[in-house]
Amino acid sequence: TAYEIYQCDWSSDVCSSDLGSSFAIADATLAGSYLRALVTATTSAGSATYATAAFGPVTASPVNSRAPTLSNVAAVGTLLTSGTGTWSAYPLPVAYTYAWYRCTASGSAAATLPSSCTVDLGVSASSYTPVIADFGQFLRVKVTATNDAGTSSYVSKATSAVIGQVPSKVADPAIDSAAPVVGTAVNASTGTWTAYPATIAYSYAWYACTTADRKSTRLNSS
Repeated sequence: TAYEIYQCDWSSDVCSSDLGSSFAIADATLAGSYLRALVTATTSAGSATYATAAFGPVTASPVNSRAPTLSNVAAVGTLLTSGTGTWSAYPLPVAYTYAWYRCTASGSAAATLPSSCTVDLGVSASSYTPVIADFGQFLRVKVTATNDAGTSSYVSKATSAVIGQVPSKVADPAIDSAAPVVGTAVNASTGTWTAYPATIAYSYAWYACTTADRKSTRLNSS
């Protein structure tokens, strides 16, 4: 008795590609196909062939071909957003979930979470804003892809060490006189700013303007 196994299209009526008498379904290109076995029985009197019913479709849990990547520079207070990466799977759709980690070392993307990533930040969204505790550390995101056939995960490359927060204005600076007079001194306040590290140095530049909302001649700076 001889056996031949064929790959068929979704309708199960057109088959091609003799795959042998037995095999392990390891080829991802078979995902979505149906399979039939063509059995030929032979004796001294002759042979006869009969095809099994089609079975399938062949399913495939998600397989990653490009790791997820992060947008933006890793800085305290600056939003980071993760892409899903690139996956192949059958059937569709594929659902994605996210998990963010704080790590003590940099490194390349990987199929498993490195041992240096000891802190699960408890964030399941595709975006994360680094906080002060992340300063000087590294961040990664693990993306998990799931379809009806199974689940698989991949971990992004680590960010560079998280840098401090660029100063961000909370309250406007102001001049202490609403009606300055020639011959008198006026002073400018810094306003209120947030940053990390919190020590902020300030410099000033003074301008003479033709209108209240237009800057023109620079006078001096300090």
